[in-house]
Amino acid sequence: MKKSAWIWLAAAALAVQAAGLGWLIARYERVVTKGTEVRIPCGAFDPVDVLRGRYLHVNAGLECRDDEAGALVKGLSWHEHAVLCRKMRAKLEPEKNEAGTWRLVRVALEPDGEGLWVKPSNCFVRGERADQEPEIWNTLVGFPGKLFMDEQLAKAADRVFARREGEAVAVYRAWKGEMVITDVEIDGVSVKELARRARAAEKAGT
Repeated sequence: MKKSAWIWLAAAALAVQAAGLGWLIARYERVVTKGTEVRIPCGAFDPVDVLRGRYLHVNAGLECRDDEAGALVKGLSWHEHAVLCRKMRAKLEPEKNEAGTWRLVRVALEPDGEGLWVKPSNCFVRGERADQEPEIWNTLVGFPGKLFMDEQLAKAADRVFARREGEAVAVYRAWKGEMVITDVEIDGVSVKELARRARAAEKAGT
């Protein structure tokens, strides 16, 4: 193949990647602008994504009793269970507390009725007393967990989490079933701001 052909192929590949990145950014901005704020208790650790840089990885999930979901997965193989759970949608509603966190109401294959329905990152339905009557089934769901930030800021954020005393909350925006993470707060203060303070204190030697 001629050199010019390789150049054109490389240019086309870059154009496709740029278009994909542009679409992701546009989707993120749309959800952030139009979405409902959802706050979920979380924990976090700080790995490295070799493809996309540094981020704070948030572990945010909710659990509730859900016998209806149990009836759907009962008797399925692990593979069938996993396939079905990937299709689940989760209904969330706000709790009445000072932190403004939300709780999981139930999951279903299709949203039914009013309320906030979202697509979780992962879902699992487990039987607590599957060999007894009445059976008890719990549903666990997880949510998007990569909060990207500057590498040094992410390292500082990780240290902030390691020595935190307050409760951590992941802040999301949800719109038309999609969820994106916008921040993490500790006792109501952004982890990014706490990380900046920590870095400033370290530089000052305090």
